[in-house]
Amino acid sequence: MDLSHVCFTVSFRATGYHVVDKGFGYYLKTSGPGNLNRYTGDDGVIAYRQVCKSESIASRQATHYCSYVRINQTWVAFEDQWSITRKVQESLKLLRQTRGNVPADQPFCVGVWDLDLDDYKASCTPKKKWPLLEALAAAMP
Repeated sequence: MDLSHVCFTVSFRATGYHVVDKGFGYYLKTSGPGNLNRYTGDDGVIAYRQVCKSESIASRQATHYCSYVRINQTWVAFEDQWSITRKVQESLKLLRQTRGNVPADQPFCVGVWDLDLDDYKASCTPKKKWPLLEALAAAMP
């Protein structure tokens, strides 16, 4: 199979929900979109650089390859370096299993949505700009 004809997309957008219930996990009662400081101007849309400093307390959902964290009354699902790497690896694994012997170094297409929501200013890790884009590039064949 020629993977150069296969393209998938990744979004660097984090999604927030204002939670009413106490606790941390799934199925919490919400009262609408959550915003940490209205950085994006869109309800519920949060930039990675707004949550990356909370990664140390975040949880990972291994089945869906997603990270999430609660910051005050906002529950946030987001992509991080781990989740992006896992999604690329699992996508390639699935293609190889279902489409036969695909060379490990064969390139394929990936599109990025919401590139401006990555930490392009290195506000989380000094001197490390674009951590999500870098993780995506490193995971590609």
